Amino acid sequence: APQEPEEFTPEMATFAAGSRLKYLVDTPEKVWGALDEREYAGAAMRYVASRDCVAACVETSEPPHLTRDEAHKKFPALRQQPQALDSLRAQIARAARKALESPKQNRATIASALAASIVVEGMSAERALVLYLQTRRAWIRATLRRCGGDDRVDRVAGALARVLAEPAR
Repeated sequence: APQEPEEFTPEMATFAAGSRLKYLVDTPEKVWGALDEREYAGAAMRYVASRDCVAACVETSEPPHLTRDEAHKKFPALRQQPQALDSLRAQIARAARKALESPKQNRATIASALAASIVVEGMSAERALVLYLQTRRAWIRATLRRCGGDDRVDRVAGALARVLAEPAR
């Protein structure tokens, strides 16, 4: 195995910061791809890793490192990364909540959306469960309201069947 060098050079620090910036620049595309695939937890994990990457670029004193000023001078795009990550966090949270509202999602997708909500919104598992139950209750109410004044038995029966099938799912 290669030996760690005893001293880190400025070139190594620049390469490390540049590699981290490349990871950050690729993050939006990776997050959007994960969201398109309904891999909400994967998108949230990439977000967290990117947030840690920003911190490693500008806040660490572990070698190899550049100071915050050096990193921003060599890589001006680094300044925009915290704001870009905040935007991604909001997009992940919105997509996860939308997935929870959909009655057609499978268990794996629901679990992924709940995990993403926990990560990017900082909520507890208990709060995530309450959120999920609230979305189910809203869906049940909306389903029943859609046929509320309808005299057609088949339409009312269909709505009741969908509502009663939900807990089993």
